[in-house]
Amino acid sequence: MSFELDRDDMIGHRLKGVYLNFQPGNGSNYHLTLVNDEHGGILVIWPTVATYRYYAGDYLKFLHGNKNEVDRLAIFDYLEEYLWNIHIVMIVAAEEKKIRKLKRIIVLFVFVGV
Repeated sequence: MSFELDRDDMIGHRLKGVYLNFQPGNGSNYHLTLVNDEHGGILVIWPTVATYRYYAGDYLKFLHGNKNEVDRLAIFDYLEEYLWNIHIVMIVAAEEKKIRKLKRIIVLFVFVGV
C-alpha cells in the first residue's frame, strides 16, 4: 500500500507517507517509503534492505539493515532533488495564490472607486 502525495500535506509540512520508485543510473532500483519520524527528520524505509533517517539538506543517517555507502549516497542525492523540487512547486503555488488574492483586492478597490 502506498500513499499519494497530498499537496495540502506538503504545504503544512506534514508528510503522511510517500512511496518512491526510482533508478538513479547506478544499476540499482530503489523502492522507498517515506514517513515522518517522531524524533525529527523523515524515515526512509527500503523494505528488506535498510532503514535511514533523512535530514533535508544535511544527511541520510543509516539506522539498520545492510549498510552500503553507494546506496546511501544515491538515495540522499535523489531525496535532495525530489524534495527540493516539491518545495519549489509549493513556493510557486503559494506565490500564485497571493497574486490572485492581490488581483481581487485591486479589482475591489477599482470597483468601489477608492
